[in-house]
Amino acid sequence: MNKLIFYVSKKALAWPYDAPDVDAITAVALSRNASLDVTGALISTDHYFAQILEGPEAAVDDVMASILRDARHHSVKVLADCEEEERWFAQWSLAFAGRSSPVSSLFEPLLADPPQTPKETTWLMRMIQALIPPGWVFG
Repeated sequence: MNKLIFYVSKKALAWPYDAPDVDAITAVALSRNASLDVTGALISTDHYFAQILEGPEAAVDDVMASILRDARHHSVKVLADCEEEERWFAQWSLAFAGRSSPVSSLFEPLLADPPQTPKETTWLMRMIQALIPPGWVFG
């Protein structure tokens, strides 16, 4: 079993001023996640982050604790905290979809008013998963 956490947070700095923060977050996550056997995906819109973390429970909890202490994230809302048989992003230490017009226009409203039910949360996770082309490897 793998632990899965899916959260949404408000960015400390909105686009375009967030670029140094996003670059630093992705650089650290790629390295740290690989060393901890944590996989997942990060979405960055104009004002929000959404991330799915998965892997060994202690490692995922450590990464999440780090995010909760990180001043670049505000109003962190955990949408899912569960165990999963299979990983959603097994090939990725960090699958990343950065700010682009299509990503922001699609996800910004969904992250501003995040899902309230498990069914809606799963739907949003599937949308994030759909952004990642099968077999495409980054990180």
